[in-house]
Amino acid sequence: MDAVNTLIHACGFGPGTCQDQITFSGNPPVPVITGGTNNPTPALRGTTNIWFSDSLVTVAIYDGSTLNPGKQDVAIVGYMTMFIQYVQSSPPDKDLITSVILGISGCGTATPTCGSGTISGGGGSLFPIRLVRNPGT
Repeated sequence: MDAVNTLIHACGFGPGTCQDQITFSGNPPVPVITGGTNNPTPALRGTTNIWFSDSLVTVAIYDGSTLNPGKQDVAIVGYMTMFIQYVQSSPPDKDLITSVILGISGCGTATPTCGSGTISGGGGSLFPIRLVRNPGT
């Protein structure tokens, strides 16, 4: 989980002020992101209502099929946008990522690429992402 801590610019495991923070205000609640003390852009440190944060990520959601070792196609059924708040170290080998889900978008038809079918969701928003594959595979 050190990679996640590096991504969000955390000072260590658990909550802290180094990484960006998210709060909610208004009715209906709107997410407000404040730059942490380790934000890579000095002008954003301590600034409220920033639009860019390395803690804001989009992850693919797969269909939950059991995975076999080796190369295997995975059926992507949607994407989830979430704000990673912190990583909590719970040895042995049980590190937990605490995050806030901001949106979920599903694919109309589950395919290995989520490329066919219509995009549908309960008001979620899509964010562009790039899926990367190791060269030569």
